[in-house]
Amino acid sequence: MASAVCTQCGLTSPLSGESCPSCGGELRSVTQPGATSLSYAELNSNQTRFGRIQPGVQIGNALEVTLSLFAKNIWVITKLVFLLFAPLEVFKVLSLDAGNRDLQAFMGATLLSVVCHCLIAPTVIYSLYKQLQTDAAPPLTESYRWGLSRLWKIIVVTIISGLLIGFGFILLVIPGIIAMIGLYVVYPIAALEDRTAINVLERSWNLTKGYRWRIFAIVVVLLLISLVLNTLIGVVLGIVTTTFVGAIPSSMDMVWPVYAGGAVALDIFNVVSTVATLVVYLSIIQSQPPELVNET
Repeated sequence: MASAVCTQCGLTSPLSGESCPSCGGELRSVTQPGATSLSYAELNSNQTRFGRIQPGVQIGNALEVTLSLFAKNIWVITKLVFLLFAPLEVFKVLSLDAGNRDLQAFMGATLLSVVCHCLIAPTVIYSLYKQLQTDAAPPLTESYRWGLSRLWKIIVVTIISGLLIGFGFILLVIPGIIAMIGLYVVYPIAALEDRTAINVLERSWNLTKGYRWRIFAIVVVLLLISLVLNTLIGVVLGIVTTTFVGAIPSSMDMVWPVYAGGAVALDIFNVVSTVATLVVYLSIIQSQPPELVNET
């Protein structure tokens, strides 16, 4: 069911007129809980909501907004990621990192990892989008419901795009990079728009035209930051493990919480890449005229 919010006084009313019945201000359509997609009116109306995101994918702006949006919502992101990934990382540490070569455990951990990554992407994207729109993050349950409603489509999109990118890298690397950049915004499209998996891929390919060198630069910078952080966490884990085991002989089994905690910390930071796809997507959307923004 659709409703509208006045951009001046904030009054919520049925979407039955062009002006607010209270103050005469402009009505902005919103999506009620339970809806399965966001309309163009939501994605591109009242641009002051996304005012810090400059149209046209400006590299410096996109990186600054990505990192600041991540930092501003770190607590919400941490809660969303922790609830999904803490059990997964504990299972992986206990069943795989202790020298266990059980194929069933490996396959189970791999499957759970894919599902968790495919669920956290639309969940975080929806939560951050609503925060940008309303200046308040939605409840965790609402974000998870939205993510679950997109899960199967995200899984299909992830598999297809992964195969395309992997095949491109097998060919001569450069086709893989082109495919990766062309499909860069599949997650926000799948999370926020009502499209089939194939249409999501086509939509991403079309939207990224003209912006791919800029997106490539953004990806490279974020990869370098991720590499540094992974190295730092690895060094810290190594120091903690060596110190702990050296002080208490035969205590290797007691340090698994350290490894699991480090893995969850990386899972939380890795959400930065998902935040970047949302920022790039909204930047492109804001630069598109209304008559083109919904084309596949």
